[in-house]
Amino acid sequence: MMDLSMLPKDFDDEFQDILHRMYRQELRQWCQYFSSQLLFTKVELKQFITRNPRLLKYSITKLRDNVEFLKNDCYLDHATVKKMIRLQPSLLVHSIDNKLKPVVKFIRNDLQMEDRWKRIISRYPQVLSIPSSTLTAKVRISMI
Repeated sequence: MMDLSMLPKDFDDEFQDILHRMYRQELRQWCQYFSSQLLFTKVELKQFITRNPRLLKYSITKLRDNVEFLKNDCYLDHATVKKMIRLQPSLLVHSIDNKLKPVVKFIRNDLQMEDRWKRIISRYPQVLSIPSSTLTAKVRISMI
């Protein structure tokens, strides 16, 4: 492990300045995306970040991919996606292929809710955070 006290003093200050600039740039991109694509107001965005600061560690690409999945693959509008994310922020970071798609497929196809699946996931977005294997087991138990 490197002893940081061995580094020149100005290197440490310069490094911290670089980190702060990078963080500000990423935060700016993050806020810009949420205000332009999900129509978060400044107040809503401030509340959302304050309540969910851990989301800031994820790249804007990851967040964007999950939002696009909800909008394009689940056919949900901006307002619905915004509501879902505010209720269940973890939707932004779940794996699309390993979590979100399997749960949507389970609700839509396996439960034969072709006509109601969008209403279910938009009203109860927390269901998308439950692994499809757990949902399958619970449905089997309830049918016994």
